[in-house]
Amino acid sequence: MSSKVIQHAEGLIQTVRVECTLPSGEISVGTGFPYVFLHRKIDDNRYWGIRTIVTNRHVIEHNQARANSGYFYLNKRDKKGRCLFGNKVMIQFKGGEWIHHPNDDIDLSVLNVGKYISELEKRDEKLYYDTKWNEIVSSNEIEWSRIGPLEDIVAVGYPNGL
Repeated sequence: MSSKVIQHAEGLIQTVRVECTLPSGEISVGTGFPYVFLHRKIDDNRYWGIRTIVTNRHVIEHNQARANSGYFYLNKRDKKGRCLFGNKVMIQFKGGEWIHHPNDDIDLSVLNVGKYISELEKRDEKLYYDTKWNEIVSSNEIEWSRIGPLEDIVAVGYPNGL
């Protein structure tokens, strides 16, 4: 892959493919997004927060049957913190670990991945976990009030399990 392609790709936002095995044996596939809740800067080199993957609830649960298990991949990173595209680590989870939004009409689920990342990093696996979503998603109510009902949206993901 040329360095020009890599440089372009580094400006993109990280997504992960989430695959789950449902109780029926079917495989459910969806897109997950890294997001850090309660993201706070401790000092110039350290941050604190709850590292998660956010996806749609229907990926994790179908007809009120929660997935038994599943997995996703995170890329490794080099010593400078840059993503090593294609050099991945598989992270397996149990379906019951996902936390669904309390309102059933909101199709979101969250998985706390901090323990997985910490465990792998103890074994000297350096993972790339992009926090650009925290820079994009506003917590400012005034900004949210400016979004109209017919805004253009660009979505990147794994439609139809492709």
